[in-house]
Amino acid sequence: MSKQLTVTNKNEIPTLWLWIISACINVIMQELLVRGYIYQFLKERYNLLAAVIVTTVLFTVVHGGAFEAGVIPVINVITMCLFTTAMYESEKTLLAPIMAHAIWNIVGALFLGGISLADDYPHMLTMQASANTLLSGGEYKIEASIVTLILNAALFAIFYIKDADQEERCAHSR
Repeated sequence: MSKQLTVTNKNEIPTLWLWIISACINVIMQELLVRGYIYQFLKERYNLLAAVIVTTVLFTVVHGGAFEAGVIPVINVITMCLFTTAMYESEKTLLAPIMAHAIWNIVGALFLGGISLADDYPHMLTMQASANTLLSGGEYKIEASIVTLILNAALFAIFYIKDADQEERCAHSR
């Protein structure tokens, strides 16, 4: 293993189920607002590009803590939004980005302690980042890691290509 992040402490979370529910409600509300309402409104009223740009900016601003962490965390929020939007377009259901976003927050924050939600969210593991901040993310861990950027970009490409293939097949069948 590369030892970019090492576990230094395991924490007890007595009401873990409550924190998981809280993280899910937070994600559901964000996704309903951003992709479920604003994105749909802008896409129908204007076009796909306007919907993507406006909702990506809004999603990034809502995750304002990334700005304090630096350029890579901001880019990671942007690529996460693009990935979940491509997933939404490909899968044709809001449930897909809700599940991806919830898994990211629950696993990344509550279990791994590698991303920041609100300051009061607990985490099961305390991790120490290596000196290689590009890979480990430094004090911001996976939120500021180039690995997250690469993963988000790859997932965006996969769902974008899948959606483009579906659109092409539909166009040929008409």
